[in-house]
Amino acid sequence: MKQASSIDHNNSALTEEILRELTKTELFNGLDTYAVEDMLVSMPLPMISYTKNEIILHQGDYSDSIGLILDGSCIIERTDVWGNRQLINVFNKGEMFSEVFAIVGDQPLKVSVVAGPRGCRCIFVSVDELIQHSDLPSRAVVLSNLMRLLSRRNLFLTQKIELLSERTTKRKLLRFFSMLAESNSSTEFKLPFSRQELADYLCVDRSAMTKELFSLHNEGQITIEGRNITLHV
Repeated sequence: MKQASSIDHNNSALTEEILRELTKTELFNGLDTYAVEDMLVSMPLPMISYTKNEIILHQGDYSDSIGLILDGSCIIERTDVWGNRQLINVFNKGEMFSEVFAIVGDQPLKVSVVAGPRGCRCIFVSVDELIQHSDLPSRAVVLSNLMRLLSRRNLFLTQKIELLSERTTKRKLLRFFSMLAESNSSTEFKLPFSRQELADYLCVDRSAMTKELFSLHNEGQITIEGRNITLHV
């Protein structure tokens, strides 16, 4: 991890700004700024800004902290020994990463965390501090949030396995579009990825995927306008 700037709790302007942002994150959802400050006031809290494509955590690193995204986005990816890249997920402002490996503690990361297209600003919170010092009522809320998030991560991985188990590129695209339609409660939605990122996410060749996209469009199953997709069902 590169050199961090730590929060100065004596700087009320900086502290208030960060506390407001923290109350909007998944981890501290349901807490006000006073509760968050009471919980974090004695903790070391490295806050780091990253530029586009900068590595935040390397595959194989160990992490004892949860990364909270205050601005921008982070890409979760995995690279095999031949250099092939698989895009696992994208996390945005308010979301968090590395929580599973931080909780386990003795396992290296199986993925890398990379700053998104506009870079990102992250703050890192020690899991040990959150879990071991559970004397404040607000910590119970945080642990509940953490358990809920871990459950959602498990559901996501189950869906990802189902998606990748589809045997053809066309079936993977249709399954993914169906998942997006369900999550957006609409047959019209915007793709969260570029074409290359979508191919990496689906573990398919980009040119073959593009061919299937146009085929689906020409068959009338979907309409494509840039990243905007409409399903015709």
